[in-house]
Amino acid sequence: MRPILLIDDQKTMIELFSRILIENGYEVVSFIDPVEALTKVIDVNPALILCDYHMPELNGVEVCAKLRGELKYHDGFFLILTNKVRWGEEGDDFHDLPDGWIDKTFDVSKFLEIVSMWYNMVPQ
Repeated sequence: MRPILLIDDQKTMIELFSRILIENGYEVVSFIDPVEALTKVIDVNPALILCDYHMPELNGVEVCAKLRGELKYHDGFFLILTNKVRWGEEGDDFHDLPDGWIDKTFDVSKFLEIVSMWYNMVPQ
């Protein structure tokens, strides 16, 4: 079973998402620093990447662009975690790089439904 890679600059969010995912049977590898996550992603080989949008060094779209561009990582899905941007309201910040997004102000069952849907589409 391939892990889920979680990238968020807030430790409390890492702890919250990790706990929910682990309690529901997922293996989680997490990073607070998106630059460090980029150096480890090939070794981790995640089925799904959940990445915060608003981070100081690189935003979620920039992380996705580096993964799919420079690192040529296409072996899993990439979802943006955010509570500020919605599809259709994002302006020029978002484009077709991420596969989707998850609202951080989520209902746990809805969050797990979205994660399960994307995770199950990836060959293990």
